Amino acid sequence: MDGFKSDDKAVSEDEVMVSECDLQDISIMPLLNALHVHKTIAMLDLSHNMLGNGTMEKLQQVFISSGQKYGGLALDLHCNRFGPTTLFQICECPVLFARLEVLNISGNRLTDACGSYLSTILEKCKALYYLNIERCSITSRTVQKVADALDSQSVLAQLCLGHNNPISGNSIMNLMGKLSTLERFSELNLNGLKLSKTVVDSLCQLVKSSCLSGLMLGGSSIGTDGALQLTKSLFSGAQELVKLDLSYCGLTSEYITNLNAEVPMVGGILEINLGGNPVMQKASNIMLECTG
Repeated sequence: MDGFKSDDKAVSEDEVMVSECDLQDISIMPLLNALHVHKTIAMLDLSHNMLGNGTMEKLQQVFISSGQKYGGLALDLHCNRFGPTTLFQICECPVLFARLEVLNISGNRLTDACGSYLSTILEKCKALYYLNIERCSITSRTVQKVADALDSQSVLAQLCLGHNNPISGNSIMNLMGKLSTLERFSELNLNGLKLSKTVVDSLCQLVKSSCLSGLMLGGSSIGTDGALQLTKSLFSGAQELVKLDLSYCGLTSEYITNLNAEVPMVGGILEINLGGNPVMQKASNIMLECTG
């Protein structure tokens, strides 16, 4: 792959990382030609370039011609110029149905035109455990289609759909109802979505029924009451939450005071983000008490 360099010297020969290379649909052609020869791909990172649907159409041919039907595949396409047609190309590539495990297409203007394609990917790609559709200009219509496509047999473990607008409370609650039926689901990212009290109530039910290891709600404006309700729900069970993001949620010192009264509860959190809330001095104190 001459001319394309990766900062990670430890990557294996079936991992192709060409992030931030100023690639466009024409300039990526030498790489695609090389992939036709190389054939075996386990991870492809094309993030932070200027690639469009034409690239995905050609990439589809790479996957088909490779004949590789086994082994997991991670596709990182975030922050490009891909549109809904890119997801259509995945739907039209049956060889990916058994292989695709990771799909990060955040930061592309997919719009609600991608809804039916996302549904097909969730239904057909039986190995898909990570899906990131943040900042994709989707609305409640697409979120509802994602919810409808999930069933209890899905292996989806991580879902990121933050910073999309508008997303209704009903569509989020319907989604969480489906997520609660998934045995492997463990991480949810709703950063930037405004969550009402009824949505927080539904989220509490999800965390009680699922073994979450990560919950990202930065900028969700759930406030102190919502954050307390959620935090207590998180630790009403035996699970240990690895990461909790409550940044820019409008928390007051009351939240920290309540955590201080129940240090064992917050001690189960390995990483907590309270940035953007006017409570940071008290937050520092309680973190010192938990780790001291």
